[in-house]
Amino acid sequence: MTSVGTIAAAPSSSSPASHQLGSPAQQTMDMSAVLPPQSELHNDLDCGKRCCPSTLSCCLGLCPLAWICGITQVTFRQEAVVLNYGKYIGTLREPGCYCMNGCGTSIHWVSTSVCSTDLPALKVIDSRGNPLRVSGVVMWVVEDSKRAALEIRDYSNFLRSQAEVVMKQICSQHPYEARHPHEEDSLKTEAGKIRVDIVRLLQSKVHQAGIKVLDFSFNEISYAQEIASQMLVKQQAEAVVEARQITVNGAVGIAYDAIVQLRKKGIEVSQAEANRLASNLIITICSESHVQPTLSLGSVEERLAHV
Repeated sequence: MTSVGTIAAAPSSSSPASHQLGSPAQQTMDMSAVLPPQSELHNDLDCGKRCCPSTLSCCLGLCPLAWICGITQVTFRQEAVVLNYGKYIGTLREPGCYCMNGCGTSIHWVSTSVCSTDLPALKVIDSRGNPLRVSGVVMWVVEDSKRAALEIRDYSNFLRSQAEVVMKQICSQHPYEARHPHEEDSLKTEAGKIRVDIVRLLQSKVHQAGIKVLDFSFNEISYAQEIASQMLVKQQAEAVVEARQITVNGAVGIAYDAIVQLRKKGIEVSQAEANRLASNLIITICSESHVQPTLSLGSVEERLAHV
């Protein structure tokens, strides 16, 4: 379920077929560089507009009850978008208590604090057609309260829906993992670079809502359940092949060094003996079971030659 609120750390877990990544809550961010100082925020709703926003409000404002109903309070990191009979007249940004003509006046409250939206695990198809489960966290803040209140019906839900679309779109352009090193950007190894593209594209979509996207992080990237077991077998097979390659390369190097060292020390080794020595060393090193040593007595021709 998606939620909007205070930044919280995401739980971490890992499996052979999944890739866990840190959320923005696990990163240090200077909020002073993100949010403007409260002293720099100024109201664009002066006293005249608060007292007489329209001719009808001025006439009805002769009743004292209209002023009592018009008392409102603006708290820290909160802005009040004020309408009078459906017409925008201004925004209250500075914290404090205000008294305005309440006749025909309505207020839309907008929080300017940093918020985070959890994106639930979604099924995404990567560039190679593999189904994935992807979830993430978006950090954002409202920088234009007028747009957030008037241009979009529900700006938090709007951001969540757009973030899900963008996350699917970007993830579908990359494979989960690259087949060869440095071949292409993959979700498993280049998540940091890919999330920059997500932030850029998401910002272009939510700009009309007065929202500034601060950061995006993946919570989890894993294969979907229907192919997780098959991909686990594939990963195990790739690990076995890689280990075998390392073992064979090492065995060949050891056999070569052994023959070179013997010849450097003056021990004559024929080509047939070198081949046999190399073969025995490679079999011994590469074998997974216990090797039984044997003594070669030579061929029949060699034994008859010594009789």
